[in-house]
Amino acid sequence: MEQITYLLFLKLADEMTELGFDNPIPSDYAWSELSRRSGDDLEIH
Repeated sequence: MEQITYLLFLKLADEMTELGFDNPIPSDYAWSELSRRSGDDLEIH
């Protein structure tokens, strides 16, 4: 449950940038970075 909540938070922060708000998430952990990864790569990151 904790991981799903975190992912939803990251996605919401990403969508807010489309509305002109600043993204407070460091770029290494932003939704755009994580959405390019899959499987074990996500677990390691």
